[in-house]
Amino acid sequence: MAVPAYSQPFPRALIRDFRKALEAAEASDADVLVLVLYGDDLVRALQVAYEMGLKDKVQIILPNIALGIAQAVGATILEGVISTTPWEWTIPYQLDFSCGQEFVEAFTQENGVRPASPADGQCGA
Repeated sequence: MAVPAYSQPFPRALIRDFRKALEAAEASDADVLVLVLYGDDLVRALQVAYEMGLKDKVQIILPNIALGIAQAVGATILEGVISTTPWEWTIPYQLDFSCGQEFVEAFTQENGVRPASPADGQCGA
């Protein structure tokens, strides 16, 4: 079932703006809620969604989340939320992932710079 998008005022949407949009999402009977927001707007919208109990009614998806946003929102609100995070060339070293480290070193040697995103290459290719 396709549900129309709901736009927010930008910049500086207010809590009531998020509540109105989230109430419309709740009334739609959709199974998935995608929040295409960032920064303080995303933090506020997630807090409102949590207060409304939307996590128990829909799968919330965030196209992108940064560590600072995750810390501002907190683990309780983010539990069960699906998201992605930007890739950073230091991650394979932090996670002791040898294939990723090999990719970073090969890319750096070939291009003279560290890779900026996972689109630059892939492990095992």
